[in-house]
Amino acid sequence: MMRGGLVAALLSVVGAAAGWFHSHRDRRRLLLADREWRRRVAELETSLTAERSRAAALWVERDAARQTLTEWEHRREQAQANSVQDTENQLRFIGGTRLHPKPLLNDGEGRQFWACLDFVRGRGMKVCPQVNMGEFIGTEWGDHSGRAFRSFNSKRVDLLICGEDWRPLIAVEHQGKGHFQGDAEDRDRVKRLALDRAGIGLVETYDEDHRGAVLAALEQELARILDDRADRADRADRGGSGAPRR
Repeated sequence: MMRGGLVAALLSVVGAAAGWFHSHRDRRRLLLADREWRRRVAELETSLTAERSRAAALWVERDAARQTLTEWEHRREQAQANSVQDTENQLRFIGGTRLHPKPLLNDGEGRQFWACLDFVRGRGMKVCPQVNMGEFIGTEWGDHSGRAFRSFNSKRVDLLICGEDWRPLIAVEHQGKGHFQGDAEDRDRVKRLALDRAGIGLVETYDEDHRGAVLAALEQELARILDDRADRADRADRGGSGAPRR
């Protein structure tokens, strides 16, 4: 009887122990699962925060791009409204501005004009004031012919002496007191090279030059140009280079 009660007691203890073991194991599993769940939640929250930051940065970039586009469109509209390439703008600008005639030549240039008239008198030559270089110099060949033309096209010479056939012979540039300002020297360098390459003479005059000195310089330059052209024509006939000499 006592042995049966002891066995029952032992079985009860063993059952309790087993129940505690299983309960402890389940609790441990729950704790581990809870830790894993919390870790994954933390990772997701970190990822979500990063995504929110990237999204916020993208919104900032979008707003900046929209602002840039708005500013660009505004500048384009202003450029179009002020473009002198548009005929309507040209008419608007001119219509809204008071215009007045002004002398074609200043005093110094005028004096040299009369000297040039004396020079051409009886020779059948002409004197043309304020001529764009693109009107009397053309380009024939070369990889940069278009750019070369644009480099001198809008530049002017004060006076241009032409032959009876209206071909240019000598350009006259008057260097007055106010001439050497800004990029004047750079413009003069371009003019000199273009005239030289085209085989056109150049006489540069100054305020202190008297008429006799100007006439002598013109005579000397005309003789040089005619000699150069004859020499170039002769070499061209013989198959040589036709470049003018300087």
